[in-house]
Amino acid sequence: AHYDHSGGLAALARDSGAEVITSPIGAAALRTGRVDAHDPQAADIPEHPPVAHARGMGDGEAVRLGDTAVTAVFTPGHTPGSVSWTWKTCEGETCVDVVFASSLNAVANGTFTYRAHPEVTARLRASIDRVEALPCDLLISAHPDNSGGDVKIAALEAGASPNPFLDPSACRAYAERARGRLQARLDREAP
Repeated sequence: AHYDHSGGLAALARDSGAEVITSPIGAAALRTGRVDAHDPQAADIPEHPPVAHARGMGDGEAVRLGDTAVTAVFTPGHTPGSVSWTWKTCEGETCVDVVFASSLNAVANGTFTYRAHPEVTARLRASIDRVEALPCDLLISAHPDNSGGDVKIAALEAGASPNPFLDPSACRAYAERARGRLQARLDREAP
């Protein structure tokens, strides 16, 4: 429920009537307009407009949108309620597995350290492993620069062919970068 991830959801839900669905932890934070107290960045994340009717759903639960099933994949660590989403999309006979990956970035503020919170570190490591293992032909990440999405958008705008987003190794590469950032964070926190 960081403002840079979800700060506009209250207005979007109000103006569109859309239902906001996330993990139970994420839904609770959205309803209050405050991040969870166990969030590594809780000390510096400002409040945001509450989302009155945010609903929690289960890990692995799917929401149907027409013929498409969008499945929740809980990926806590960057925030306690982080959720990634997967679905299959087809164009004619060609189908691809799409992953919207939540941030796997080991960021903390205030006095929080990952070394002092091994349970948070373990959850983030498990989330990184989980994203790495997903069927993944096309990756969209919450922060495009963490997955090379910004470079791929620029390539598309320049007329790149084939589509640079179609990359079955993208989730593995995203996970490898996240592991490296986590290890670098742990190294900086070492006594």
